[in-house]
Amino acid sequence: FVELDSLARSLNSMSGDLKSLIAEKEKYLEEIHIQHEKIVEQKEYMTSLFESANDLIYVTDLDGKITFINQKIEEYGYGKKELLGKLSKDLINFSGMDGRFEENIEKRSTVYEVNLNTGNGKTRLMIFSSSLIRETSGAVTSELCILRDITDQKIIENNITHFDRLACTGRLAAGVAHEIGNPLTSVSSFLQLLEEKENDAYKEDCIKTIQKHINRICFTVERLKNLSRPHSLEKWSRIDIGLMIQSAMDIVRFDPRLRNVEIILDQDENTPVITGQGDQLIQVLINLVLNSADAMNGSGKLILKTRADLTNNEVSLEIIDTGSGIERESLDLIFDPFFTTKGHDNGTGLGLYVSQSIIQHHSGKIFVKNSSGKGTIICICLPVERQQVEVAIKQECN
Repeated sequence: FVELDSLARSLNSMSGDLKSLIAEKEKYLEEIHIQHEKIVEQKEYMTSLFESANDLIYVTDLDGKITFINQKIEEYGYGKKELLGKLSKDLINFSGMDGRFEENIEKRSTVYEVNLNTGNGKTRLMIFSSSLIRETSGAVTSELCILRDITDQKIIENNITHFDRLACTGRLAAGVAHEIGNPLTSVSSFLQLLEEKENDAYKEDCIKTIQKHINRICFTVERLKNLSRPHSLEKWSRIDIGLMIQSAMDIVRFDPRLRNVEIILDQDENTPVITGQGDQLIQVLINLVLNSADAMNGSGKLILKTRADLTNNEVSLEIIDTGSGIERESLDLIFDPFFTTKGHDNGTGLGLYVSQSIIQHHSGKIFVKNSSGKGTIICICLPVERQQVEVAIKQECN
């Protein structure tokens, strides 16, 4: 009996331990179940966020194949399931980006403009950004990509820019009429004289003079045609800053507001070339020069200064006038659309806004400050091609 009693106590103890263990296991399983429900709930919440987002969101694996895409894609003529497993490059035109995901895996913070190929054969302009998804060990497993449709926004911006070009052309109308009118008067007078003259040296001189004035008219008209052309039709090319300034000044030099303004060109001869859309940048210069002319009320000094900042791989252009300057409270507002200090009868309020948009489109910067003396300084900074910086450094060393 003693042995049986001892055995019974041992069994009772083991039974208690087993119940305790079972209770702990049940508690552990309950915690796992709760955590699982939370994970499922969080997953459903994140999926709901992705699905309700107004942007197109998709995830790719290391091979660039789409593993998830939100329902926004249905607005572009696709079904969600038909794109799963497809390469993202079949959906997005990545031309212009500095390498694909697998080639440039650590440099994905930059925002790009890309084209989305829609299901109906059209394209939409999108802003593309992405980030890498990593395991806790730090290893990259996939890429999260977000695209925002800016097609309509770009159309509006292009229309505003074109409207400002037309407004800028209108501001030049008086000077252009004078510039064209004088040569035409001269041509008409010489033609009347030629009707009365036989073939001689004087007649040949008259013909040369007529041809000179006709070329002058053609040059002026051609510059205006380029200025009023929609910038979306213009290709990007290499631009010499000095020649760009000269082209702008060739147009505005006939404006009566600059008749009594002393214009000084202070240009760095070793300034590297830039890449951009030349007529857009000429439009910016014309806007800024005419703004300075308005601020000086027809007389003063206007300085256009260029410098190469080889440390920051950029070229700076300063437009310095001796006008009335800008009130401190207006400095933060001058780039806002439709803001003008001239009164709405004398300005559209779009010149500086469009100028800023064009400079930003060229990955540059523009800012305005009052001169320490009198007037205003407008500074434009534009990036330089890396190889051109190396050439400029060699020239500077020599």
